[in-house]
Amino acid sequence: MVVLPVNGVLSRCIPTLTLQRSVNLNTLPREVQSSNPLSIAVPAMPNSPNTTAEQLQLAEKINLYSQVTGPLKSLTFFQRSLLMAELSMLAYLPPDKASLAVQKIGFRESMFFNQKGAQAYWFQSPWDAVIVCRGTEPHDWYDIRANVNLWMEVAETVGKVHRGFKREMDRLWPRLEQALVRNRQPLWFTGHSLGGAMATICAGRCKISYIKSNPEELYTYGSPRVGNHRYVQFTRLRHHRWVNNNDIVPTVPPTWLGYRHCGQEWYLNFAGQLRKLTWSGRLHDSWQGLREAWTQRRFDFVADHSMFDYIAAIRHLCAEERRQAAAEAAAEAAAEAARQVGESTAAASSLVGQLTAGLGIGLAAATHCLQAVLSTRTDTPHLPTSATDPTHLDLAADFPAENPVEVDLSGAVDTPAATAVEPLRRAA
Repeated sequence: MVVLPVNGVLSRCIPTLTLQRSVNLNTLPREVQSSNPLSIAVPAMPNSPNTTAEQLQLAEKINLYSQVTGPLKSLTFFQRSLLMAELSMLAYLPPDKASLAVQKIGFRESMFFNQKGAQAYWFQSPWDAVIVCRGTEPHDWYDIRANVNLWMEVAETVGKVHRGFKREMDRLWPRLEQALVRNRQPLWFTGHSLGGAMATICAGRCKISYIKSNPEELYTYGSPRVGNHRYVQFTRLRHHRWVNNNDIVPTVPPTWLGYRHCGQEWYLNFAGQLRKLTWSGRLHDSWQGLREAWTQRRFDFVADHSMFDYIAAIRHLCAEERRQAAAEAAAEAAAEAARQVGESTAAASSLVGQLTAGLGIGLAAATHCLQAVLSTRTDTPHLPTSATDPTHLDLAADFPAENPVEVDLSGAVDTPAATAVEPLRRAA
């Protein structure tokens, strides 16, 4: 066994998972203490498994990033995408381990539906309910038969859907329908691979049926095409469809058989970055992914389908979102501080103006009074005609020449202004 580190970036070998809540798959619910929190134990190359189910079977522990402490609508889009990706991964676990794992995330109740290989989970928190359809089990004959049954048949609505995917959901629908009828909480759907196709059909049925709880959103990861153009256009859902670089499953069934994708695509390039690329850009990105996979001795078309790769990439997007939010908050705080300083400066300037005007009016009144007193004396000195202008007042004849008094109006307001501005700056 080897431990492959993530080191903060998307690993292009068998991916690793980390976060705050460790889940030991062998001895649940005991917390796992790891000296390297950014790691998961996986088999050594080149015999490492490629499917998510095989990786979970051989892993000793996984780490979960998400934590539900309120309604899912309160999370950001990337946070919800990460949560749904983790739930899609946990759907590959047996019911006992899956139930204990989702409790650590915040889902208190869970139900497991299993009908001839068609499997799904119902996870419920105090605020929401999530239906998670399990993806392809590599050794399950029913899953293999569903994947290779490429012919279309009439859907419940308009158009046609993949016959194998529809029949998988037909087996589960009667039991799921009973749970959906009883549900009174916001409803979400998710799934990986075949589970993504089943979740798409299930969410579509739920929306057009008599069931009162309509799907809030649908999240799929590495999902194949489900139906033809008429079906995709009629069954409109808030569908977020994640695709990882050279993941081969989203390229089937082929378009020349009439199949089309639905929902909004979120494409992850070979480095795990979210990108919108043209056809030529996709071709170049696919070549880069293949070249890197060759150096790491892995089959990229299959390895990119692993839920571990999807989770690692979306976790990186969440980290970038947090950093960006922190930078925006810091910029807003700096702008608010600058605004408060500006308001304080404006208030101080207004106060200075008021003090200056008050001193000028007081000095003019004093000049008039002095003129009235001096007018009663026979030796009254001549005062300037613009006596109301304090800048032209000369009192040297009435005071000893050796001790003149100078009035600096600009300096007279220095001390009050400084006293007024300084506390405002401290408050800002």
